[in-house]
Amino acid sequence: MKAQSSHSRRTSKSEPVIIPVAIVREGCTKIAENILELSDHANRFIDLNEEIVTRRIAYILVIHAMDEAGKLLEIMRKMVVADSTGASTITVEGFYSHRLKGSEAGTIGLLTIDWLDKIVEALALKTEKPIPPPFKEYRAHLEHLRQDFPREREHALYVDLEEGIWMPPRSPEESDIAFDAYLLGMLALFAQLGISAGRSFTELSDLGRQVSSMSVEELNRRFRSETDNRA
Repeated sequence: MKAQSSHSRRTSKSEPVIIPVAIVREGCTKIAENILELSDHANRFIDLNEEIVTRRIAYILVIHAMDEAGKLLEIMRKMVVADSTGASTITVEGFYSHRLKGSEAGTIGLLTIDWLDKIVEALALKTEKPIPPPFKEYRAHLEHLRQDFPREREHALYVDLEEGIWMPPRSPEESDIAFDAYLLGMLALFAQLGISAGRSFTELSDLGRQVSSMSVEELNRRFRSETDNRA
């Protein structure tokens, strides 16, 4: 008799996923790599600077990178608890459905949006006060995503019907997509470097502080250096 795949054993996408602690670091590395690839491909489409369709594709890639980043953030948060209690497994909700039961975040992608917003606020305050453009404009983009992230994700892909009016797929300003991709790539890169260096999940879960403690110029230098090394 044929062995069942892990996919066929799942009875519902809404079920939480139980992950052995022993394989979490490997999984986080793979998730971070996927975020980096999605972000990098998004940037490549933006760089084409052609028709609006390339911007749409870049946005679709970024939206999916946000979901992956939320998954990474949630796993790292759960591992902080597991490390302190000595648990052998962690239970992650929203792994497949991207919805977090009993959480103010609501969906796993919103964990990413909250993270991005805190980073942008920290970076903006280093530049000048009050928060200047483009940071202010970018935070407005994040707030739009926060209002209904699941619908925004669907609207990035499909034609919608709103009150009898057909609505084409939506994509925000190119600068917002580019900043999404940049910061998501930074999150994934710092996570990957921390995991390979054997840092604890308490340290890894504080990636926001690590990123925001650097100046914009330092971030740019670090990001260019590390991405060049990856290439």
